[in-house]
Amino acid sequence: MLNYLVNRLFTSIIVVIGVCSIVFLLIHLVPGDPVEVMLGESASPADRETLRRQLGLDQPLHRQWLLYLQDVARLDMGMSIHSRRPVTSLLAERLPATFILAVASIVVAVLIAIPAGIMAALRKNTLYDHVSMTVAMVGVAIPNFWLGPLLVLLFSFYLGWFPVSGMTGPLSLVLPAVTLGTALAALQSRMIRASLLEVLGENYIVAARARGLGEARVVLGHAMRNALLPVTTVLGAQLGALLTGAVVTEQIFDWPGLGLLTIEAIQKRDYPVLQGCILLISIIYVIINLLTDLVYVVLDPRVRLDNE
Repeated sequence: MLNYLVNRLFTSIIVVIGVCSIVFLLIHLVPGDPVEVMLGESASPADRETLRRQLGLDQPLHRQWLLYLQDVARLDMGMSIHSRRPVTSLLAERLPATFILAVASIVVAVLIAIPAGIMAALRKNTLYDHVSMTVAMVGVAIPNFWLGPLLVLLFSFYLGWFPVSGMTGPLSLVLPAVTLGTALAALQSRMIRASLLEVLGENYIVAARARGLGEARVVLGHAMRNALLPVTTVLGAQLGALLTGAVVTEQIFDWPGLGLLTIEAIQKRDYPVLQGCILLISIIYVIINLLTDLVYVVLDPRVRLDNE
């Protein structure tokens, strides 16, 4: 088990370094000059060269890349080109908002997906099953950039129940959480249904029912434990996708998280901030995948034996 953890950690470090390097190169290939964004087109060439030298942008690309990796290794992501504040401070300010939105979205998804998936599996091929899975398919197909504005029009402008945008209180969390959570719930409900139907046909479920156990105990106590294995994998991937998918949702609702900070950094050509955002998102994604593997080990003893 220890060897497995060490190998996974080593692989994760390689992935983070690779992502960091690719992002660095891609950002510097994007058209646009951050010096011109900061000084404007009317600035003199001397002022541009001075600022470029101060920011280290006059160095060769490979030199900038090596210096960046050294700074990241020291947990120093540099200074924002636009605000001249440490990138780590900007990330620390925005991360809690994204975390709150992600947790709320997962809660919405779980509250919808688990009951819907279980009922659809227990009522296979009934009207409820067909309707719920059709709704789930529609939920998967609806993009966030369409659903978000639709919810704003309906519940903010027409009904006036929730704030239009910003992070002004608990009610401002509802619409962005529903926007992200419904898509997650749609996929999760279909996964739970398919996985539970497969497990309900196993011999140990038949034996449990033959021993006189109640249906609720058979489904929730025996079947769901094994049915959650593939669902856990999808949920882990969805947790990571929340951080990237939240970019669009945070922009729609002006939610002050990492997603909105990423968009602002792109618009301002703020390389250090953009690199810091993507690097942090990548690290969180890797950590979530590692935790998903550990949950797999806890849920399925066979996985534990294979890794020892």
